[in-house]
Amino acid sequence: MFAKLRAQRPGLALGLGRVFGDGPAEIKVAGPLRQGGTETVDASAKWHIGSITKTLTAVLVLQFAERGVVDLESSIGPYLPHGDDLHPSWQNLTLAALLSHTSGLAANPHRKQFPTWRDIAPELGRRRILQELWDTNVPGRPEKFRYSNLGYMLAGHVIETKLGISWEDLILSHIAKPLGLKSLGFGAPRNPTDPEGHRRSLFSLTPIERDNPGADNPPWLGPAGTIHMSIPDILTFGQAMLRATRGTAPEFLSKASAELMQQPKSGDYGLGVIVEGDIIWHNGSNTMWYAQLMMDHANQSVAVVTQNAMTRVSKLDALVRKSLLPSNS
Repeated sequence: MFAKLRAQRPGLALGLGRVFGDGPAEIKVAGPLRQGGTETVDASAKWHIGSITKTLTAVLVLQFAERGVVDLESSIGPYLPHGDDLHPSWQNLTLAALLSHTSGLAANPHRKQFPTWRDIAPELGRRRILQELWDTNVPGRPEKFRYSNLGYMLAGHVIETKLGISWEDLILSHIAKPLGLKSLGFGAPRNPTDPEGHRRSLFSLTPIERDNPGADNPPWLGPAGTIHMSIPDILTFGQAMLRATRGTAPEFLSKASAELMQQPKSGDYGLGVIVEGDIIWHNGSNTMWYAQLMMDHANQSVAVVTQNAMTRVSKLDALVRKSLLPSNS
């Protein structure tokens, strides 16, 4: 099936990985680093994972909730030294609401904000973007599901402000380093051996140079979706999630916290994951890449599919879902 799918979309790079239990990973990659190029992708390549970043952000928040640094159900205002600057409806938001997309916040910052604050530290950019919004009433209805990148930006801002350490450095020190995710970084992958993302127009796909500022969303969007990783490292993260649910990875996340993440709060969305019975998953795209990560408790399997463009998404989703099954070769 992987080879067949590859043949349907010439000129793009695809990655597929799966692992059962704690066994060896199976990884397949194919295609050029950029459409029309001759250099091909290899198994160590890094891929932009888009909103799968939200799962890592949720884990990070849960880790500090376990330590008593924050409380998921408490108002965020007291965690922020500038909390009085927030409109009361923002002050009363909780981390649980932000992580479950039930805060009522808009999906994204205003479009006019996206070109701004690219060249400053991401945590300062987050604060400035949020400052332009948080003195007005929360626009949506609390407790109603509304997918919100803005909500995850705010959750990351709360944690980094409370601890005095940027969200990026917290991800590296509390998730990447303990799990050995050496490929984890932020923004579009920049190594010459990594694929380039592709922007889609009506009739074509255009590769985006790695150092182009438009190769990813602004760095301040970080907690909502700016991470890149290799397929082996994505699988390692997925395995850690399954072990946490079994109660065998307390140094990463407690069993109680893992189970809390996987309790749907609105529809099928929990805290940073989508729940379908034994399967938990998240997908992501910055419109120039696509990734889908699935974890199956029943088979103790993890599967991921990646592509350096956002196209034929339904076929990619079907591929990764099929890869969870032990009988699929």
